[in-house]
Amino acid sequence: MDTVRHPHRPGRRQRAEEARASEWAATGVFRAFGTGAVAHRDAPARSAEADRVRDQGFAVVRGANGVTGLAAPVLAASGTAAGALAVAGTPSGFDAGRAAAHLRAACAAVTRELRRSPALMSAV
Repeated sequence: MDTVRHPHRPGRRQRAEEARASEWAATGVFRAFGTGAVAHRDAPARSAEADRVRDQGFAVVRGANGVTGLAAPVLAASGTAAGALAVAGTPSGFDAGRAAAHLRAACAAVTRELRRSPALMSAV
C-alpha cells in the first residue's frame, strides 16, 4: 500500500502508532470494499466488521496509546475500492467524528470525479 504522510503541525513527524493505525484502517476499507476477500479463520468476525465498515462508509481502528485511525474508500464504478484516504491522530486535538465526516466527503468528491472521467482510472 502506498501512503503519503503529512504532519498536521509544522515540524511534527508522524509517529509509528499513527502510521500503523492509518494503515490498519485502510486495510479494513480494502477488506470491506475490495474484491477477492481471503478466507481466514476469523472469517465470521471479519465479515461482520466488513459489513459495519460498508454501512458507515469508513473504518475506525483504535491503536496503541489512544491513537485513532480512520479510512474511507474511493470507489470505482463497480463499487470496489479504487483507493482509500486515511488519517490518524492522538487523543489530544483529534476529533474522530469531524475527521470521519471530512474524510468521507473528500472520498465522495474523488469518487464522483473518477466516475465523471473514467480515463483517470486507466492512468493509475
